[in-house]
Amino acid sequence: MTLKNDVVAAVLIVSTIILFVTENLFHYPIAVMSILGCIQMVRQKVFDQSLKHLCWIFFAVWLPMVLACFGSSNPLHSCKTTIAYLHFLPMGFYISVSCLQERVRMMVGKAIIFFCFVLVLDACFQFFSGRNLLGYPLQGSSVTGMFHPKQRLGLFLAILAPFFINFLWKRGSGLTLILMSALPYLFVILVSLKRNSWLMLFIGLMIFAFIECKGSFGKFSRIVGVASFVIFLVVSALFTSSPTFTKQMQHSYGLLSGNAQEIDRSSNHRLALWDVGLNMFEDNPILGIGPRGYRYDFKKYADPENFWVKNFDSGQTHPHLMSLEILVETGIIGFSMYLFVLMLLLKISINSASSDSAKFWLIAAFLAWLPFNTHLAFYGSYWASVAWTFLALGLRGVQSPAGHAK
Repeated sequence: MTLKNDVVAAVLIVSTIILFVTENLFHYPIAVMSILGCIQMVRQKVFDQSLKHLCWIFFAVWLPMVLACFGSSNPLHSCKTTIAYLHFLPMGFYISVSCLQERVRMMVGKAIIFFCFVLVLDACFQFFSGRNLLGYPLQGSSVTGMFHPKQRLGLFLAILAPFFINFLWKRGSGLTLILMSALPYLFVILVSLKRNSWLMLFIGLMIFAFIECKGSFGKFSRIVGVASFVIFLVVSALFTSSPTFTKQMQHSYGLLSGNAQEIDRSSNHRLALWDVGLNMFEDNPILGIGPRGYRYDFKKYADPENFWVKNFDSGQTHPHLMSLEILVETGIIGFSMYLFVLMLLLKISINSASSDSAKFWLIAAFLAWLPFNTHLAFYGSYWASVAWTFLALGLRGVQSPAGHAK
């Protein structure tokens, strides 16, 4: 690729990532990459390991969607979702081929780090002043930053936390600089008040420590110990100084109560959604009810006393539990393939001998697809776009023959 093509590729990838702060604008650079990717797929004569893994993962997710359409209660919508999902393959293909060049990965990596710094600075400004740099106010009591009014800031930063920490780590930054950069990052994730982002952050940091300390339990223990102590200090400070954070923590206590009603209340009535999802799965265990079919069958399977039916006369668009969403909509076949994808992503990341920090883009995709994620839909266009963007970046980074970008 020429320098011009490399710059175009970097601009398209970075603009996609930046536009994730919007509701729909990220679709435009993704559409361009999908078209260019189709052209590259026609011309590509040799598929290297990165492209093979990309295809395996894509078809592991997509083929169960196709099968589920045959038994869908709303075949038109399920087919539309399944056909639309196809564009992630050429998009990923374009990203993977473009990022074969080390300079493209370097440009994208530096841009992501800079963007994370901007998001953190903007969110801190919003927390302390009431409005962010663009004038957006707090969303209720939650810090949303540039993602306003959507509460996606904490989720986005959480999946990129291992990449962000690795950037500081690999640059040989001293402990003071790492803490000065990491503490605001941690602070913003916590004050976003998205509990799922807290969990993704914790798991991401554990994976980071494991990857960086392979073969040294002592080093792993020290890193985890220091990280735990820092998190404890920040949480303690917020608990004593931030009423909204304290309220969210107290609201979460019910999750440990063992009482179904208390758990349902503390989970924002997720149990009522999961109960309906399990009923759907029991009736359609093999193929599921079709991609994005949960919303259409909700009333059919919900009890009249269900919280959502009783109070809103409707359900939600998905069950707000990623593993259950996949079981409900693509059945055991889809769920088995999903577990295969997760294990493959983790295996590639951990076993990668590359010094390229892009392996943590792959971890970002892994975190985005954790089974117990309760935020956005697995088959929804927004979160799928986020996951596939970082997945394609990561696969190329860890499997590039010239993978040495830090």
